[in-house]
Amino acid sequence: MEYRNLGRAGAKVSTLCLGAMTFGEADEGSFMHQVGADEQTAFALMDRALDAGVNFWDTADVYGQDGLSERVVGRWFTERQRRDEVVLATKFRFRMGEGPNGTGASRRRVVRCVRGPACGGCDRPHRPVPDPMQDGDVREEELLRALDDLGVRPGKVLYVGCSNYRRTA
Repeated sequence: MEYRNLGRAGAKVSTLCLGAMTFGEADEGSFMHQVGADEQTAFALMDRALDAGVNFWDTADVYGQDGLSERVVGRWFTERQRRDEVVLATKFRFRMGEGPNGTGASRRRVVRCVRGPACGGCDRPHRPVPDPMQDGDVREEELLRALDDLGVRPGKVLYVGCSNYRRTA
């Protein structure tokens, strides 16, 4: 397997990234209904990927349904005891709840994502958080301060990055 630096952080990640969007069987209320891998299949995929050297995995709280993908990955971490071998990227921003605060990149949302049940009881929720997706109602400073205060400083998040980012003047 070939590895590259994760940005300027110094962590090495595989050039292939395992996408966990379809891990778990979502019910009929989800757009992922009938397209997901059952947990046994997802576990086999994670076993095989890591054994092949794929140490960079991607998930999001919205994948599956109500954090289903993150919970499946978390159960794999708990069962296999191989958490330290994986650089886990996860994202937040998309709607995960009712009402005006069920989406976005506010400090309130960051708290929910970092302290929430994501990853089903693993020792730290995530390594990088690569996709906060700029929210037009939230100042960049608020988002970065929240990520630092709630994730990086306590060690729950090792790296912060973004994707799908468009900075406006």
